[in-house]
Amino acid sequence: MHNKKYIDVNGTPHLMPDGGTYPKDALAYIIGDMCFVLASNDGDLFNVQDIYLNRNKKDLEKGGNFYTLKRCDKVCFDYYIMFLQTKNKTHLTLAQRSYSK
Repeated sequence: MHNKKYIDVNGTPHLMPDGGTYPKDALAYIIGDMCFVLASNDGDLFNVQDIYLNRNKKDLEKGGNFYTLKRCDKVCFDYYIMFLQTKNKTHLTLAQRSYSK
């Protein structure tokens, strides 16, 4: 696949390492036309600016991590990447709206 990238906390794209698994610090990734962003089981996108959020938080009700990489559309993905790059919450809000559709 030509388009295998993961996105770090600063919105910087990196080529996916061999084996196709994304690093633990990935907040989003894209493989072909499938896009994924870090979101909770409740449908909230992870906000890197919120000091009270911990991306490794455990989900005590359902087990596993509270935030996991979940599939989204390209519009949500693009807005989320813009949020990571600029830290402008307007982009996070637009990504959240697109994700919640």
